[in-house]
Amino acid sequence: MPRIPIGRLFTVLLALATVVAAAVVFNEKRESASAATQVVRLKRAIAREQDRISALKAEWSLLDQPERLQGIVTKYDGVMNLQLLDPKQIGTLEDVPGKAPAGADPSVALAQPGAAVPPTASDLPDQGETVDEGPGAVTGGGNE
Repeated sequence: MPRIPIGRLFTVLLALATVVAAAVVFNEKRESASAATQVVRLKRAIAREQDRISALKAEWSLLDQPERLQGIVTKYDGVMNLQLLDPKQIGTLEDVPGKAPAGADPSVALAQPGAAVPPTASDLPDQGETVDEGPGAVTGGGNE
């Protein structure tokens, strides 16, 4: 078997490595170009969707005008039997929970319907006002 000089073997291996590296670089370049094209396509799609959202918001603001809605209610009063909204249908201030005591977990207080509401500043007695809570009641405001 003929002996191959080491320099020639090195040259062949180096040429083969160069061809493999060129193929890898070419593949990476092709994939990055494809990804860049996809990014441009997605940005255009996002811009179209944002334009569509803006148009829908504008249309909604036109459809939601109180004068227009009142006209529809008046026009179709006999068909839809709509009535004016009474603010008490939504709720009252008494339905709003009070402030949780200091150090209490607010999620627990909100999760318990009908839980005792701590007094607010307006519920507390003024200076000089007597609070009668039975024997040993405390009076406020002065030397007695």
